[in-house]
Amino acid sequence: MLGQSEKEINNKWPIVGVFLIVLSLASYVFLAKPVAGDVSLVKADVSSKETAIEGLKAKIKGFEEAEKQFNLTTEVDRLEILKSVPVGMHQDAVIKNLIEIADTYDIVLNSIGFSQGDSDVDNVSSLRISSSFEGSYDDLTEFLEGLEQNARVFKVGSISVQVSNAELSDLKRANFSLTIETFFQD
Repeated sequence: MLGQSEKEINNKWPIVGVFLIVLSLASYVFLAKPVAGDVSLVKADVSSKETAIEGLKAKIKGFEEAEKQFNLTTEVDRLEILKSVPVGMHQDAVIKNLIEIADTYDIVLNSIGFSQGDSDVDNVSSLRISSSFEGSYDDLTEFLEGLEQNARVFKVGSISVQVSNAELSDLKRANFSLTIETFFQD
């Protein structure tokens, strides 16, 4: 009897093996096949998005070339240009700029005068500024650099310098007169 049950068990192993193979094929068909289909859909989606990205890159390149061709500027650039040549004369803003620059470089502003200047550009006029300052020679050069770095355009037309010694020390002071021109839009 023991031998017979061993034989029955040995006969059942091939059936169990076939059953496991059928079970694995069925699980592949029902579980793995849909996932494989999803993978192919994802691949197609990725490739379509890569194509769209390439199209967008081409459009960006076209816009950049158009910007260069038409010399377009950003809003920030436009505002900076507007600061350098503002609309209207705004003498008070000019005085404020000169006082700030003079204070920054330890220069004493003694006097300032204005007159209308000429301009060769349509809708742009100039304002001529006659001013006198007091400071050292180094202060003068730093003040001139401050004028160059200011947001508003200042063009120095002439410089007149008188050097004097301070009575109590060997300190040399310079009185200098500047003729400066700045521009504004009409």
